[in-house]
Amino acid sequence: MAFRERGTWVSGQIVPHALLDEVRDLVAVHQHRPARGRLPAEVGHIDWAPADGAGLRSSEFISILLPAARRLTLLPVVGQIAAMFMGTDRVRLLEDQAIEKPAGDQDAVVGWHTDSAYATTCTSADLITAWIPFDDVTAENGALLAYPGSHRWPGTQDLRSFQQRDLARRPTPIGIETAEEPVVVDVRKGAVEFHHGRLVHASGPNVTARSRLAIAVTFQGPDNRYREVIGRDGRPVVLPVNQLCRRDAEGRPDYGDDEVFPLVWRRRSTTRAT
Repeated sequence: MAFRERGTWVSGQIVPHALLDEVRDLVAVHQHRPARGRLPAEVGHIDWAPADGAGLRSSEFISILLPAARRLTLLPVVGQIAAMFMGTDRVRLLEDQAIEKPAGDQDAVVGWHTDSAYATTCTSADLITAWIPFDDVTAENGALLAYPGSHRWPGTQDLRSFQQRDLARRPTPIGIETAEEPVVVDVRKGAVEFHHGRLVHASGPNVTARSRLAIAVTFQGPDNRYREVIGRDGRPVVLPVNQLCRRDAEGRPDYGDDEVFPLVWRRRSTTRAT
């Protein structure tokens, strides 16, 4: 399977354009909401507001902030494809984020990173992200840059350079000799790019005259559980998502919480009663 080898795959047109246009308007409204329309700062998430100025306009947990946006972020066909790549019979949402790159903003850059590096308290090694653009995306307006096959490189689970703007400082895979160049992943409006949680990727600025918006939706399989990870300060790592969900019987974050991690797709049983 191409995805297994490359760690990235682009679908055909599977998302209705009307739905994308509707959610685009919802995101714009949210960005200008007052503080009372947002999650509390104690969660530790990113949620751009006009006072934040130039650069990326990121809104984490968009499904919680905008329940109406779940028509897009929980689209069953997208979850079904993610489940196929995971080899599982069902998937849940883990987290999602709307990311806007304003027109001509040279500071709106996403540095080299892997999504798994920001989900360190997850036991799953097979998280899948669906990247959903709201327009045709090319190098000019900030398409994804990716190293195909890098999800199999060692050490990528620790690559946390999302905020790094210098894309010339490319990641060096541990113990691997490679002269590979990253590829530009063009995606048409209505299509979806899927990538493995350990795929090394980034994206450059949007140099066009139109703002570029995309939503990244990360899915988890039924095997995913919370694990304690000790940070450099000697204390357990607390991710923003762990602040939002309920606790299990042992007091740990419960990644099966239906309110925060709703089921997106499940294979229907073909067994019939006799």
